[in-house]
Amino acid sequence: PQTFSIQYLLYYFHFEKNKNESLAHEALQQALLSIDKMIDGGIYDQLSGGFARYATDRKWLIPHFEKMLYDNALLISVLCDAYSLTANERYIAVIRETVDFIQCELQDASGGFYTALDADSEGEEGKYYVWTYDEVEKILEQDSAIFCDFFDISKEGNWEGQNILRRLYSEEAFSKLHDITVGQLQAIIKSGKEKLNQVKQKRIAPLLDDKVLLGWNALMSAALCKVYNITSDEKYLHLAQKNINFLLTEMYDIHNHQYCHTWKNGVAKLPAFLEDYAYLIQSLIQVYTSTADLSYLNKAKVITEMVLDHFSDEENVYFYFTNQHQQDVIFRKKELYDGATPSANAVMAQNLRILGLIFDEQDWTARAEKMIMGVHKIFTQYPDSFGVWLSNAFALHQGFQEIAIIGNYTSIYPQFLKLFIPFKITMANAMAIEEYPLLKDKVTAQYAVAIYLCKNYSCQAPVFNLDDFKRLI
Repeated sequence: PQTFSIQYLLYYFHFEKNKNESLAHEALQQALLSIDKMIDGGIYDQLSGGFARYATDRKWLIPHFEKMLYDNALLISVLCDAYSLTANERYIAVIRETVDFIQCELQDASGGFYTALDADSEGEEGKYYVWTYDEVEKILEQDSAIFCDFFDISKEGNWEGQNILRRLYSEEAFSKLHDITVGQLQAIIKSGKEKLNQVKQKRIAPLLDDKVLLGWNALMSAALCKVYNITSDEKYLHLAQKNINFLLTEMYDIHNHQYCHTWKNGVAKLPAFLEDYAYLIQSLIQVYTSTADLSYLNKAKVITEMVLDHFSDEENVYFYFTNQHQQDVIFRKKELYDGATPSANAVMAQNLRILGLIFDEQDWTARAEKMIMGVHKIFTQYPDSFGVWLSNAFALHQGFQEIAIIGNYTSIYPQFLKLFIPFKITMANAMAIEEYPLLKDKVTAQYAVAIYLCKNYSCQAPVFNLDDFKRLI
């Protein structure tokens, strides 16, 4: 739930910075403090990238060393937003390292991502990840003093006589303290990491949970799209597309016309739950935003109709966790609060609002608003457990920015995707398309590309370059 609160604070800063400057900056600093302490602490694997499941102490030094796919997906997503607001290169570095870890340790050749790495190896929690001072000194030789000091590695250790790597200083502050250049420090860190990782790879690794879960994979493919958006690095988009195409093909049960919750060794089984469908739809919307490929958007609509048909409650407001045909449950529950992953009902409310606006399905947008208003008393009393609902309410208050880009959109699209615009709906195409309200009747005039900013399908006069669009928005 920490990630949802951080994301909300980032959104709050963006919208309120010109209205309530003091409070907005307080929100931003709180969000960045949480992010910075996580990525500098032991909860983040300073050598190999990737976040542990949670920390067991107040300083985020001592993790429960298990690494879960969903945690990393959610934190990558938040880091992308933080980078978009701050341009802090440390965030990009952590994002890249974390994706490298996912690709190296958790990716199946078919395109799916495995669930988790265990905390234990050789019967001891964390043994794979911790170091003694003498080990590091022997491996790094003349560079060991600087490396150990930077990552808080000491003879006495910071955890049960061993050392969990963490950063207590920024590279700039540490370099000044030790009278070396930032470049010299970075070279020592890079070389030291490579040498220690070579040694670590010879250790007995923790057990791998090699099943593929639909919902968690969808969270990761959405996160990878956000990484592509801020970096324009095609490899992240290819990873996302490979993953989403795997989910759509390998995890669909053609006999029962439903998606499956889990896949392993080429076999998909168990009916998918609400969160699987909700996150899959959300991911398809995100992949569409990154690619402007309408096939992803149309697939999101089809799957949304499946959810409406098979998961709706009797009042057609919220959704059950299981579908109506699943016979192995005694009681069909409805979950509204965030757990370790986002509330599936809250994500479905987001999906319905976005797709309702894109396809002019007014029943969908009305239902989403009803869902949000139905829990407003709860999420104001217990905000830590309802972060996604809070973002929904904030989006309802602010209204969506509806953006249509017509013409040679590929010439500006990579730079457009880098812009931090929360609560936006973007459609881009070479020409107007009548069946999509946002793309209907749009023209480029004599220009190569035109950008329309709209609310409730009411559009301002188009602009014809990104600089004018930035001023407009």
